[in-house]
Amino acid sequence: MDQSRVAEIWVEAGRRIGTGYLLTNRLVLTSYHVVQALRPGDRAEVRPLQIPQRSSWLAATMCWPDEPVDVDATPERDAALLSIDDPPGFDQHLVGAVRFGQVRGQDRIACLGLGFPDAEARPDRRRDTMPVRGHIDTLQALRSGMLTIHVDEGIVPRRMPVGSRWAGSSGTAIFCGPLLVGVLAADRAIADDAGVLAAAPLTALAGSAGFRETLAAHGVTVELEHAGPAVRRLDAYLDGAHAVGARHPHGGLLPLSLPSLEAVYRPQRLSLRPPRDNTASAGSRAHMQDRPAGLLVDVSPGVPLPAGQILADPQTCVIVAEAGGGKSSLLRTRLAQGITAWRDGSDERRLPVLVPASALAGRPLAEAIADAITADLGFVVGLDPTVFTTEPRPGARWLVLVDGLDEVGDRLARADILRRIALAMSGEHARLHTFVIATRPLPDGELNVLGQTVPWYDLLPFEERDVADMAEHWFTAARAPDPKPAAQRFLRALEDGRLTDLARTPLIAAMLCQLHVDDPTRPLPSGRSQLYGGFVELLWRPPARVTELAARYPGLDRYGPEVHSRAEGVLSSVVEVIAHLAWQRRLGSTRPAVDVAEEAPAGVAVRPAGVGSRDWSVFLDDVLRRTGLFIGADGDLQFTHQTVVEYFAAQHAVRHLGAKAVSAALGSELPTRPRRWPVWRALRANGNRPPTTDASYVGFLLDAAAEAGMSAGAKRVERLAAEGTLEALRFLAALARLRTRLSEPVVVVAAARLADFTRRHDRSIEAAVALAAFDADLAADLLHARALDSTLDRRDTSWERVTERRRLAAAKALIDIDRTRAADLLCTLALDVYVNGREEAAKTLVALGDPRAADMLFTVAGNYTPDGRDRVYAAKMLLAIGDPRAADLLHAIALDGSVARLFGDRVRIEAAEVLGTVDPARAAGILADLRGSPQVMPRDTDADGEPSDRPAV
Repeated sequence: MDQSRVAEIWVEAGRRIGTGYLLTNRLVLTSYHVVQALRPGDRAEVRPLQIPQRSSWLAATMCWPDEPVDVDATPERDAALLSIDDPPGFDQHLVGAVRFGQVRGQDRIACLGLGFPDAEARPDRRRDTMPVRGHIDTLQALRSGMLTIHVDEGIVPRRMPVGSRWAGSSGTAIFCGPLLVGVLAADRAIADDAGVLAAAPLTALAGSAGFRETLAAHGVTVELEHAGPAVRRLDAYLDGAHAVGARHPHGGLLPLSLPSLEAVYRPQRLSLRPPRDNTASAGSRAHMQDRPAGLLVDVSPGVPLPAGQILADPQTCVIVAEAGGGKSSLLRTRLAQGITAWRDGSDERRLPVLVPASALAGRPLAEAIADAITADLGFVVGLDPTVFTTEPRPGARWLVLVDGLDEVGDRLARADILRRIALAMSGEHARLHTFVIATRPLPDGELNVLGQTVPWYDLLPFEERDVADMAEHWFTAARAPDPKPAAQRFLRALEDGRLTDLARTPLIAAMLCQLHVDDPTRPLPSGRSQLYGGFVELLWRPPARVTELAARYPGLDRYGPEVHSRAEGVLSSVVEVIAHLAWQRRLGSTRPAVDVAEEAPAGVAVRPAGVGSRDWSVFLDDVLRRTGLFIGADGDLQFTHQTVVEYFAAQHAVRHLGAKAVSAALGSELPTRPRRWPVWRALRANGNRPPTTDASYVGFLLDAAAEAGMSAGAKRVERLAAEGTLEALRFLAALARLRTRLSEPVVVVAAARLADFTRRHDRSIEAAVALAAFDADLAADLLHARALDSTLDRRDTSWERVTERRRLAAAKALIDIDRTRAADLLCTLALDVYVNGREEAAKTLVALGDPRAADMLFTVAGNYTPDGRDRVYAAKMLLAIGDPRAADLLHAIALDGSVARLFGDRVRIEAAEVLGTVDPARAAGILADLRGSPQVMPRDTDADGEPSDRPAV
């Protein structure tokens, strides 16, 4: 209930006082019997509640019902709507939209209203407010058609011999949580006090003639949601989830007084992955086809688009990014924005809910989501799982944001999670849930269980301007002097340290900002492992003296100096303890963190004899929390980020396993010299590559091995560069992007072999992208040359159409290496009538914000091509970006008989139909002529329902 919407009502004709509720600035809901005495032309007076009171009484007329109501015969229709006249200067500020509800079932449901009863009338005849606070008994007076309200909280007026002390509260809007469910109508004289009231239910009003229509005329839509305990729990979820969305996902890694995520979050872009087969891209087209004008009308592979645009109203999809790539921040931002839009009453049709993937393993989906939210938000009473098996409001669905699928270490558990999501997509509640699944790259085939129509998007790293923007926001939040110049100095420091590419990873950028703020004069780390090591030093500053230790952990004080000495030993060895815990977590241990910590090597954290287990556990728990590397979750401690686990696990592995750790990570995937060459050949043929999902951990491991002076890792990587397949070389490129220590020979050999792959391999684009990690200039030159090579796109002469788009793919791949050269190439391709996908080249320029994009689309739409479909597509794109030339182009295409040669008049009809959305008059005659054309061919479709590329036979 919004008390600023409560209003006092005065009807002079009947000398009646009542209460109303502002549904809009001009529309008031009240009881019919309050305004029943109004004659045609009469005015009631309305005064919105204000503290202090600023507005005076406002004139209003009754706009519903149209006919008199017999409230004795039909008390459930005792309601009316008043329309406030428009006096100068009146504009009551209202937030959001009113939501309506229906009371069902057999539960007692808490309710609240606010009116102006006689019980609060002052001697000067002014009235004050009094709440109606109690519950609706759904089983009482069922035959009456009314809601029975028991006022069982606060003050209840005395029963009067004549009349009621509740008089004046008639018309009070009754709410159950956020839902308006009824209008207070009568005091039921069935109790000793005046504690039982009756209200006209919204269900009856919604079914009354003219009610919905009158509301619609004032911009109000009636959708009846289910009121009850679930609604209150849903409200509690909205409160808690909004707070979660505002928090940084890895707050422990950021030691400053942390700003909200919104204050420092920089939007990222998504890029659709190429289709796994013809149906994959159809899914991505389908979910964008109803976008409003001004947005891109579909998503094409390789075209970067704002992530917020894709996730505004998505279909189920997968978002892939490497470690620290911004997946969690993106999901939390979508959560916060969705909750805000939902509560503000906008037309949000997706209510987001954020759950860790690990919570979904081995359990029914709704139960798992409910328990995960209960634990995350700290609810004492858990959410009812049935909340997630019903619509959050009529016509809406749940947007389930699944984070950290890759952090589920057991492949079978990941498969179970994906299988459950796939079943939810096709089961009885299929229309209730949309899933957005965030993960690092997974082994080939794992995600296929979701089906071929589920699109996969790459979450793209920051561009340089994003890093600058993020740095400025962090420095502002840290109250650094002159944040903008400081951000520019930070960028120069990144460039001097060759950290620019590494800083495009959002988590790394945030960590580098924190180190720079802590000491702007200190040189930035030279690589990722050095960054994490420096960050641990920044975060962990243990107590320096026994006296400080005793003050912080008084529970240990009674055990004497020997225990103090053991506690100091834990503090000085805390990195060893954390590394052991990280190693066990990497191996899959789910035991409580303090139990695992006690088993650290050399007994550095074992509980001393005679010390109570609770005292020691509290001590270890507090020590781990104070490192800033852990957060509390599900009654235990979890690492703040998966990369923290990997960093410390690598340190532990090298320290305690030595070269065996490197062999375990790389050796099983590299060829050894077998005695029989056919086996060697088979190993080479099978790919000979390390798992791409472990590049982050392997990078930390190789750095730790190099720091320890081990040569085993370097030798194995050298063989990988010299003998590995393209996948192995791409793995090396991933290590290079992470600033892993790779020797100069490895870099030279890997770059040379990738350049060779780029020139001659079927997967030349992937090879060139990998090459950019070693030699960006060479990769850019090779991609540029391939984009200009007219022999790459092959033409199928039987259909007279190009079947591959290698040149366009090369130009798109160049975007992240050299944006300026890529944009110039895209213009060249768009102007070349022999290039397949020239309309997509022009559209990519739109996505890049290139000022030449509209002219390129205009050129493509105006050039003759055999089938004409690219012309219509370009004209539609031009229309979507608001270019006034689009209508004339569509008109010209619709009149051009030459485009009918291959596909009949089908293309011309499509042009005319699109024209009809902006110029119906010109489109009508063309459509009338073309509908009966004998040249119109049947609209063949593939299995996915998209128009077939093959001409009709």
